[in-house]
Amino acid sequence: MTYRALLDEQMSKVGDWWQTKREKYRDIAALQAMSARDIEELSGEMGLSRASLEALVRAGPHAAGEMQAMMTALDLDPAAAQAAYPAMLRDMKVTCATCGDKPSCRHLLADGTAAALYPTFCPNAVELQEIAKRPDLHSA
Repeated sequence: MTYRALLDEQMSKVGDWWQTKREKYRDIAALQAMSARDIEELSGEMGLSRASLEALVRAGPHAAGEMQAMMTALDLDPAAAQAAYPAMLRDMKVTCATCGDKPSCRHLLADGTAAALYPTFCPNAVELQEIAKRPDLHSA
């Protein structure tokens, strides 16, 4: 890889990081501007507790990205799983977004060992195993 290509790649990563941070803080500010009643109504509409909604907003807009990557690593179809288990997937996204083991997860996803090791660290392991039992929820 050339120096210029490496520099462009790093600048793109910085730009992506900055965009994610801006989105996160915009969402936090929007939530803080809401009345308690509106927050309760919104969290109820989403099927979340107020605390879960607040934790999800604080985690940022891409905080559950590892879940989709994990499902792909396990040869599961995220869209089919979402259609089959919408409430469970919503809860899984909250769990993933607020997980404290993201560095390990990202490392194992990157090196290709996550599919073998996820039961030892992933707080969504039981749910992922349940989804995996259904052949119709596997990628084509």
